[in-house]
Amino acid sequence: MHTGGEIKGLYIEGNYLYIANKKGLVIADISDPANAFIISSLDIGECRDVQVQGNYAYLTSPSPYGDDITIVDISDKKNPVKVAGINVDEFGGLWNGIWRLYVDGNYLYTGDYYNYLYIIDISDPANPSVISTWPNPGAETGPSSFAKKGDYVFVVYYHYGFYVIDVSDPANPVKVAEVIEYHNPNANDIKVFGDYLFVSTRYEGFRVYNISEPTNPTLIVIDRSFNSYAEGIFIHQLPYGTYVFEVGSSDGLGIINVTDIQNPELVSIMPIPLGDSVEAKGNYMYIGSHNNGVWVVNVSDPSNPHEVVWIQVDGRNHGLTIDGDYLYGTGCWGKIWIVNISNPEDPIIELPYSSINADHNPIVVDDYLYVQTYDAYGEYVTIYDVSDKKNPVLVYQEDLGFGSWIQPLDRYGDNYLIWGGSNGLFIVDISNRTNPKVVSNYSIDMYTGDAKVLGDVVYALSGGCLYSIDISDVTNPKLLDKIECDGNALVIYGSVAYVLPRVIGGTLKAVDISDPTNLSVIDTLDGIGGDDYMAGIEEENGLLFTNSGFIISPAGGGEQPLQISLIKVSSITENSAIISWQTNKEADSLVKYGTSSGSYPDQKYDPNPTKYHSIKLDGLQPNTTYYFVVESKTANETATSTEKTFKTKAPDLTPPVITILSPENNSQIEGGTPSVSIEIETDEPAICQYSFSDFEYGNGTNFTQTGGTEHTFNLSVEDGKSYTLYYRCQDLSPQKNANTESTIHNFSV
Repeated sequence: MHTGGEIKGLYIEGNYLYIANKKGLVIADISDPANAFIISSLDIGECRDVQVQGNYAYLTSPSPYGDDITIVDISDKKNPVKVAGINVDEFGGLWNGIWRLYVDGNYLYTGDYYNYLYIIDISDPANPSVISTWPNPGAETGPSSFAKKGDYVFVVYYHYGFYVIDVSDPANPVKVAEVIEYHNPNANDIKVFGDYLFVSTRYEGFRVYNISEPTNPTLIVIDRSFNSYAEGIFIHQLPYGTYVFEVGSSDGLGIINVTDIQNPELVSIMPIPLGDSVEAKGNYMYIGSHNNGVWVVNVSDPSNPHEVVWIQVDGRNHGLTIDGDYLYGTGCWGKIWIVNISNPEDPIIELPYSSINADHNPIVVDDYLYVQTYDAYGEYVTIYDVSDKKNPVLVYQEDLGFGSWIQPLDRYGDNYLIWGGSNGLFIVDISNRTNPKVVSNYSIDMYTGDAKVLGDVVYALSGGCLYSIDISDVTNPKLLDKIECDGNALVIYGSVAYVLPRVIGGTLKAVDISDPTNLSVIDTLDGIGGDDYMAGIEEENGLLFTNSGFIISPAGGGEQPLQISLIKVSSITENSAIISWQTNKEADSLVKYGTSSGSYPDQKYDPNPTKYHSIKLDGLQPNTTYYFVVESKTANETATSTEKTFKTKAPDLTPPVITILSPENNSQIEGGTPSVSIEIETDEPAICQYSFSDFEYGNGTNFTQTGGTEHTFNLSVEDGKSYTLYYRCQDLSPQKNANTESTIHNFSV
């Protein structure tokens, strides 16, 4: 059930569930729990706890401007009505310190930082009155929970323990006992069950005290079987025993058998989708858990998603990406893991963890995984060769100065990645997959931000704003527009960017990006956010999926139109050039060109549908400027670029210039080396040859790698010997200019 806001408190009475959330009170019919539905809601502002007695619901509703305790008439479940409220400011209280409450008979008990206990007469719910208060006894934090047994109220001192207050005279509450020590117990919530007080304790589990004599609580047991960031605790008697149900924000729901009170036994742990990351493919959504795993959710019926399997991987899973049949994740201390999801309902863990801590969003390009890794000294741009999924190989790890919270955010074509960090938005050239080069930096703080590319524009979230930045010239990104739009993750669908904040119960925003120079928010959806730690949103099959488990129908935009991007002219010679571009859908390829602007008498066409287009133009004139447009068509769409230009080279009359790279000329190599890599470069593409004596080009041996500007081969060597090599190269121009003199390379071992 989507209640419209972050849920803070729950209470069941009969066939109804009462929900306190960030917008107010929600009432749901749970007579058929598997098909529960909401029947009404009452927007009264943020509520943190709720308890029902008779025909009234009592809520804590902290507000700086109004009532902090609210009473609602629920006699008509379909039409709840507020009948009264109390503003604690009028009694010297602190509105933001109000959390849980407890109702018993004619009295309501709650508290805040200044007044640790309010006793409120609710004998007439429409006219409540504060009978008395018990002031803060010197506590550093406020009260977080309340419970009552007989004439005694138990008040939790958050993180430090609890006080026992005698309320036999409601007008004169008196402290009669305390169990207080620094984080011992690290108390949060309490419940009374018979003669026992159960206290949820963070990073521990829970403790049980014998309160048969409330003035002398006695510790019976400390249970650490559900060692979690413990929040709420509930005890219930079932036909087959007594059970504790405890929730932890990092681990989910723990069920512990306490039938034998001195020997609690953990029955099970059910992870609850506190998800830090999300991916979707086909009919399945993958949610990376805040701790220790990934949910696989079948969404073939989006109105009835259901979990099909839990992938047990370690860590806090802040980042997911899918490439082919593999799901890649970063688990912080859980490092990098890889799972085969060719059968989503029977995933196979190929790599349970790597050797280095990794965090945030990963991206796979070809057989390389780009990811942030970290240690005590910094965060690093890192590349793994993942061609062998079971044995990834670290091939690159450097601090490139991106700052903190660094991560790859999106691809721009084949050869660029968009990275973000606190020091800016970075465009990184990955044409050499294992040697990334920073091309440019747009100066916005991308800490906790996100970015996505559409066409030649990157849309970036930073500092409460959405930016549109033209990156068609990767060396010089230019701002097109900027609007206020608070969020931490975005996805683009059609001509709309959907912006998700990481705050639980936030507001999802739809931004029209059809004109990147004129962004505008066109719709919002309240109650949709991340998990307070992270935000994630993805699109698949026309639906939006969030890390907090929401499935959303987009506001608009529909299918993305056919778009052309990344037009490039490469391999320019005196009589040829290659025109390449990309489209977001498979389409044909056409280049129209000529030597006058606006006139394109020549054309070259490739009918094969593709997203990656490449046309080689031959028979061009040397030293001539050409004007061209590219065009791609699908069955029902056509996209045409604006006019571009290039100039062919003048006739090449000079041979390549050779530079020796390795080993350094006239150097001495350390003994024990069986072979060395010979490396040279040329100032233009060429075919290079070598020999052990001077030679004419054509009579030497070709380098193993040649034809471009970098040329290499491996040479076997022996200790105590000197080597002299001769190199000559021939360029690829029609003139085939070759070196008439050799470049001589000397070294010894």
